[in-house]
Amino acid sequence: MRKTDLKSYIEKLVAEKDIPLQKQINDMSDEVLEQVKKHYLGQDHIKRIRDMADNLAEFASEHIKDSPINDYNIQHLRSKFVNLEYDIESKFQSNLYYVISGENDKNRFIYGTDYTTVLNDLANKIRPLKEQINQLKKLRAELLNIITVSRNGKDAYKSLVAAGVDMSKFEEPVSYLPAVVKLSVDPSILSEGGEKVE
Repeated sequence: MRKTDLKSYIEKLVAEKDIPLQKQINDMSDEVLEQVKKHYLGQDHIKRIRDMADNLAEFASEHIKDSPINDYNIQHLRSKFVNLEYDIESKFQSNLYYVISGENDKNRFIYGTDYTTVLNDLANKIRPLKEQINQLKKLRAELLNIITVSRNGKDAYKSLVAAGVDMSKFEEPVSYLPAVVKLSVDPSILSEGGEKVE
């Protein structure tokens, strides 16, 4: 029984709990983010904004060819138009992080009271899930430490059972011994003097 196999088993147990929690958080966040984008950008605003950006770039190329400064400013403005959706997503994720972590700095919010209310509601739903994830991380570290400080795999296994870990699904990898190979040439020719080794 190897300690590395026990560590892999613990990692698997943690992942089986952690991944669904992470997915639940991401799904909830994405759902609210879509609502926020629809509210502030409207159903067809993003397409209109991109069309405006293209028209702006076309205007710049036709009318201010000889002014690189103005052209740069137009291109910069165009990038702001195009990236508006991304900017909202980025700000949303940043705000959400601060609310969940308890660092609720109102100066970070840019979309008004309704947005802040939606964000706080989402954070209240996510916070217990985040707490479960943090508990899993802490437990993972403690269990891996039990394995690390054990003298060998057998002792580590016993310690994990004593700590209350369900080891019923742990399957020790089968250690296959190499099969006897029949050689076409007697390997004794490799020994000193070329004599057959008994």
